[in-house]
Amino acid sequence: MKVLHTSDWHIGKKLGSVDRTDEFLAAIQELHAICQSRSVDAVLLSGDVWDKGTPTPALMDIGIDAMRKLSNDGAIPVIAIAGNHDSAPFFEAMGKILKPYNIHFVGDVKPPDVGGIVKVETNGGPLAVGCVPFLRRGTAVDLMSDSSGWYGQYQEKLRDIFEYYAQSLAIHQSHGAVAMLMAHATVHGADVRLEAGTQRGERSLHMGEDYAIEGSDFPASIQYVAMGHIHAPQSITNSSVPAEYAGTLLPLDFGERNERKRVVLVEAVPGTRARIESVELTTASRRPLVRLTGDWETIMDARNKLLTELPLSNPHLDPNEGPYFDIVVETDGADLGLGDMVRENFANVVKVRSNYEHFDIPVESRRDKPFAESYKEYFQAEYGRVPDADLMNVFAQVLEQTESQLEQDLMTTHLEGDDATD
Repeated sequence: MKVLHTSDWHIGKKLGSVDRTDEFLAAIQELHAICQSRSVDAVLLSGDVWDKGTPTPALMDIGIDAMRKLSNDGAIPVIAIAGNHDSAPFFEAMGKILKPYNIHFVGDVKPPDVGGIVKVETNGGPLAVGCVPFLRRGTAVDLMSDSSGWYGQYQEKLRDIFEYYAQSLAIHQSHGAVAMLMAHATVHGADVRLEAGTQRGERSLHMGEDYAIEGSDFPASIQYVAMGHIHAPQSITNSSVPAEYAGTLLPLDFGERNERKRVVLVEAVPGTRARIESVELTTASRRPLVRLTGDWETIMDARNKLLTELPLSNPHLDPNEGPYFDIVVETDGADLGLGDMVRENFANVVKVRSNYEHFDIPVESRRDKPFAESYKEYFQAEYGRVPDADLMNVFAQVLEQTESQLEQDLMTTHLEGDDATD
């Protein structure tokens, strides 16, 4: 049996203000090609399908269409669990709608016999998957008759869930099924590859010890563990069973710019360890994320070097191709024309900023400053240039509307107070 493991699609997530739907669809096309060329029997999607818990109808359609494509209109089962970015109720509702299409959504942790284990028939034989969506620490899990032990530490909860599922999966294995586990969680020791001064898609809240489990917690009797949540593709080295973070389809932010994105191809037979193969996604490198740091001469030298390395006519001046840029220019002070200068020489600039030694203005000196002047200072610090006249006019209109609404609210409060005393 061949199973394709993917995770953390984050449909709808933008890079700054850039919509990357076309890149995502290209990645799905590549996944579909892999499924066809490798004769894949099933697809596992281990959480964070969408970037928001309640996707817009357009984003929902993109995700469902992608899964229908991978399922080859129902010929290949697709099993997806909810991640921390997904909505468990939404997944449970969609699961009922999509099941006839051989697309199986699991939003909540539940007993094995009522949806916690999804069993499907594939061209390679029966497959049973224990599904563990993202479980928040405060969630009260009651899967056993004696639930007293389920209210301890997070790791203990998940270890008990895994063991409970393993008992049921063993029964499926005895009937000739391949047994796998799929979870959206953090394994202790996993490399999140956080860089100084950057923020990755997963916040530190979910990376703490309270949310970490051990690779040794995975039941050794199953064939494979398909993990989601960590964006960096990697093997879980302290597991007694083959276990992998598939990682994201695309680098979602500049903290992921050096990661080689992939999917995992799993070959398994009942009762034995699975064989895994990492399949790199070429679509993920078509538009790389590049951060350039240094003085202007250094940055331009790096630009010219890239021009000779990339197989594009002029990737920095074509907005429809080439890399996305995060540019940090080292200057002696604020440079009002920095943003315009960068954009004259680069297309697809997601963020540009200057790096220089500066001192914060005391709060006292800003108290009497007009809002418009404060906004100019903020915009210049954030984007490296002075806002144009059109933007300032819009700001003035918004400010006027806000002040007018505030006056109305104050008047309403006053009148209601008078009525209350009558």
